[in-house]
Amino acid sequence: MSYLHPYSSVEALFSAYLQSRKNELSFHSQNFYTRTFKNCTPDEIKVLPLCEFKEEHFTDLFRHLNAVFSDAYVSRASMIYTNMFELALLKKLIHSNPCHKIKYKSEQAYTKKILTDEELSCIVKLIQYSPLVNMYGLAITTGMRQGELLGLSRESVLCGGTALCVNQYLTYCRARHKYKLSTDMSRYGLPRTIILSHPAQFFLRNQLMQVDLWKNSYGWYSPDSLIFHDPDGKCLQQSFINQENIQIRHLSGVPGFNIQLLRENYCINALRRGVNHKALQQYMGYIMPQQILHMYYCAVGGEQREVASSTQPFYSQLEEHSHVK
Repeated sequence: MSYLHPYSSVEALFSAYLQSRKNELSFHSQNFYTRTFKNCTPDEIKVLPLCEFKEEHFTDLFRHLNAVFSDAYVSRASMIYTNMFELALLKKLIHSNPCHKIKYKSEQAYTKKILTDEELSCIVKLIQYSPLVNMYGLAITTGMRQGELLGLSRESVLCGGTALCVNQYLTYCRARHKYKLSTDMSRYGLPRTIILSHPAQFFLRNQLMQVDLWKNSYGWYSPDSLIFHDPDGKCLQQSFINQENIQIRHLSGVPGFNIQLLRENYCINALRRGVNHKALQQYMGYIMPQQILHMYYCAVGGEQREVASSTQPFYSQLEEHSHVK
């Protein structure tokens, strides 16, 4: 840190911050921090001197990122910025941390994003040109989680492709840097059977035909018989899924698009159509009923919340004349 001064660039500060944590972070974590900083930081911010980096720069930067990337990704980027400027503050390179306690997230970070008919129609058109069209299609028509979709195998297909048995999921082990199948459904609820609609059967049938085509063309064998994987038979990489999500976000203008967003809107639309919440909880694999209740709060729309907030002036007047302290 001795070579840094108040007029050093933001990129130089990040390099020094990463060097200071070299003994704490693994090689994989250092590469992840570097990729995150490069993807989230425009060139004009990288060359900006530390003394000129203000709260407005941080707020504008993350307001833009929040419209493109997922909430989890933006949160990690915010953590990196906050920590590296905190280090600069400790070294007395700046007078205050411009990233400290700034609420850059919009209201959508605290409430579920409800897709409009136009947004959902635009997404449906865009996924038709994606190599993950069948996985996105099953997510839209069944509301399954990403791990559950990636964990589907030939044995999961029931009744000639009219139902799916969800009894395992694919997860990424950070310690070993590889994917593994898990049958412990305590995190996702009990194993369940999903009855497929005609559109869901269409996407499943297309994916099975694609897998058979890859096997005949490349001559590989998958011992797990997974339905969703690369043409060479390996598991779909999370980086590839993220790239497809980001591309659809850019083209559709829907912030935070991912499979979880499709799942939440499937649940919200089902509640709006009058589906019983207990049956939906079992179908979606939710463990706690509070998760469905949160979805129901989103499903009722803004009308009822407006009715509730319309009584606020009355309560304020009541508090002014109340003798109870």
